[in-house]
Amino acid sequence: LESNQLGNLDKICLDLAVAKAAAMEPTQFHFNLFPSTLVSLDRELIWSMHKCGGTVCLEVSEKQILGDPGYLLPALQELRSAGIILAIDDVGFGRTCLESLILIRPEVMKIDRRYVDGVAADPELRERLGVLLQIAHCLGSQVVAEGVETEADLALLKDLEVPLAQGYYFGRPG
Repeated sequence: LESNQLGNLDKICLDLAVAKAAAMEPTQFHFNLFPSTLVSLDRELIWSMHKCGGTVCLEVSEKQILGDPGYLLPALQELRSAGIILAIDDVGFGRTCLESLILIRPEVMKIDRRYVDGVAADPELRERLGVLLQIAHCLGSQVVAEGVETEADLALLKDLEVPLAQGYYFGRPG
């Protein structure tokens, strides 16, 4: 959208979600943001997220990180000092940049469904997923496998010691 309206809308949605989260029991809250929104968060909103209690995780889609990811680092330092963690979503979507992962060092890597769906039946896909898991391990990132749709894929993910998973196998969105 023109004149950064998408960024403004993203901030409004985050502000509303944080207000709703603050009224709930402390738990683990995940908020999805555009990278441009992440770098322009004001201190008051960061403090509001900190006051939610529990754990606050901001998720940024890897496919939306364009160019040099270094522009995110000052904002990430401030967020991390407030106890907020970062997840990179859609890792492996198609434009995976190893430099982004190494520089940002996300606390959570959400592996895109392209590396998960059908992995039990596809040795080549299993090998590629293994590489991503090694990268996550080296970075100290917790892994979430997205797009789990079969018991066979879930069993293989357990064998690979993937700690968290999401997908239709567990239920449709409500």
